[in-house]
Amino acid sequence: MEGAPERRARYAILRDRMSTHPQATIPLSQEIRTTGGRVRPVVRTITEALRLIDRELPAELRCLTRWTFAKALLEVAGRTGSKKDISTASRQLRQALSNEGWLAAPKASDVASRVHANRETNSGLRRSPLG
Repeated sequence: MEGAPERRARYAILRDRMSTHPQATIPLSQEIRTTGGRVRPVVRTITEALRLIDRELPAELRCLTRWTFAKALLEVAGRTGSKKDISTASRQLRQALSNEGWLAAPKASDVASRVHANRETNSGLRRSPLG
């Protein structure tokens, strides 16, 4: 049977591996703010999102499809680092938080920057002559 010092040493090794793991620094497509007192107020990285799901969610919520799907997408995004995967995982995490009533309204500056980015993206599109 393993004693407390051995468990602490094993945990320290795992913690060090996690902090140097590439997904530890991969930011989500945008920071996610929450309102629930049960979970962290801001989620910025894939690692924070995974910790929220694994450690901060009640067990009965963690097994729901929306959360297992969010976790799976976050793990894939952490492995690939693909912008599309990160965006998809972030969107699913926001949806799951929203379903629980824990998603905070976006700040006005975030909304303004998204609107500006959409205008730049759409400005290069050609209009159809048919209307």
